Amino acid sequence: MRNITIESNNGSFNYSLISSIEGVIGKIEGILNSHSCFYIVDSNVHKIYHNQFKHLFNQKNCFVLNATEEYKSFDSIYRIYDFLLENNADRSSYIIVIGGGITGDTGSFAASSFMRGTRLIHVPTTLLAMVDSSIGGKTGVNYKKYKNFIGSFYEPEQVITSSKFLSTLKQEDVLSGMGEVLKYALIDSNFFDYCFSWLDGSLDLPEDDLLYLIGKSAQIKNDVVTQDKKDLKMRHSLNLGHTFGHAIESVSGFSVKHGIGVIAGMRGATYLANKMGIMEDKVMEKVLDLLGRYKVDEKINTYSTDSIYLAMQGDKRE
Repeated sequence: MRNITIESNNGSFNYSLISSIEGVIGKIEGILNSHSCFYIVDSNVHKIYHNQFKHLFNQKNCFVLNATEEYKSFDSIYRIYDFLLENNADRSSYIIVIGGGITGDTGSFAASSFMRGTRLIHVPTTLLAMVDSSIGGKTGVNYKKYKNFIGSFYEPEQVITSSKFLSTLKQEDVLSGMGEVLKYALIDSNFFDYCFSWLDGSLDLPEDDLLYLIGKSAQIKNDVVTQDKKDLKMRHSLNLGHTFGHAIESVSGFSVKHGIGVIAGMRGATYLANKMGIMEDKVMEKVLDLLGRYKVDEKINTYSTDSIYLAMQGDKRE
């Protein structure tokens, strides 16, 4: 097991990267001994891992969420509130969110606002959630055509995960997670050198390499967030490529995965930085070399620049 201490607005908490899914379950069982727990679970995770988790889940404690952008909405939040009320959840209960970024953002927003805040634990099951969305305390849902437009800052008490969850991910979901890993490479020069030397575009990584990428990405994000917990200045670096990326997601009707949009968005940001004279040609070429090793959906090239530009105007980062 690898432990990373994450700094938050409420002090520090533990990020546990465990060698097995059984180990994750064991950590949850330890919490069950003294607290009531309610689970908000990604529908895909619930289907794939039902046998491992079935002794923890029942109809009165498990809310299954369809993990698509369509369901990252207030309608889902209201349904979660109703579920928690009907089953007598209170402020001392733990809400344990198990799934990827959509489930994490939606479930965390529900936890942050139900009874003005209940206790929260993240169990991220996708690469993107492990390296990015489970750290930093951002929660949110989509509003109209805008991604993550309504939300809050709310920290979990723990993050518990295992790289074994990644063995059942689709390749496009692994690629989406790599988009956020590459973002951290562009933020941290030493990590960039490592990624440039060792990553060749393959999504089938040895476990030791995968653990390093997850742990290092989590540490880089924590370092940035610790210095700017309310996203006022330095934390803006974590938005690298995201204004472009969110616009691409929006124009695609959210058929383009978040991290894949971010890869394309970072390419756009790189070209723009060079055009503005704030990135030298040699640096641009090296950055595009690394990003170009990971192939994004070709349909992105068919989207009109006007529609992407229009969508960028409504991004909350502007």
